[in-house]
Amino acid sequence: MSNKLFDKIYGCLLGGLIGDAIGGPSEDMTWQKIEQQFGWIDSFEGCGTDDTVIKLILTDAIMKNKGNVTADEWAESFLEKGEKFYPLYYAPVRNMYHKLQYEETLPVYTGIGNSPSSSSAMAIAPMGIINACNPRRAAAETYDLAGMIHQGEATFLPGRCLCGCSFDCGSNETRGDCNFRCGCSDRIPAQKEFPGTDCFRSEINGCSS
Repeated sequence: MSNKLFDKIYGCLLGGLIGDAIGGPSEDMTWQKIEQQFGWIDSFEGCGTDDTVIKLILTDAIMKNKGNVTADEWAESFLEKGEKFYPLYYAPVRNMYHKLQYEETLPVYTGIGNSPSSSSAMAIAPMGIINACNPRRAAAETYDLAGMIHQGEATFLPGRCLCGCSFDCGSNETRGDCNFRCGCSDRIPAQKEFPGTDCFRSEINGCSS
């Protein structure tokens, strides 16, 4: 497949991976420490942090369920693939994963009591893509999913971020003329086919194999 929509979605996912990989080694450092240890960072190695891995698990759940995904479907994907990436997880994600493993509670509640982090916000971009130009639905579905890792204000953050951004697609037939912008006024049905995900998945699996 090769069209503008595919390229933009694939570019969005791959761009997030590259940004994660570039920023991973200097995470939690001040700019002075980064300059002292690395100088100017303009290259990267590897496939990033758990943020990219969690995004991969989410995209797999989206593809498997044809775009209709809740915390339940994301939980299934985590249980299928989570052990492989477990060493990369931060504490809140590990807590969530063990709650799923031992069926301590419903997936939508596994974020209760977890320490705050940016894990859910950093991994949630695919929900904005599949809910193109429908920020209300993007925010609602994101809030449900993010609750699996965090509850409260930490869960509200990714939903609030997605609510202001959407894809603006010109042609309903080809979906070929697309731009990313904030405050989309046109309401175009959500893009659920999610082209570009297979390529993104192969990039990650190639690094982790």
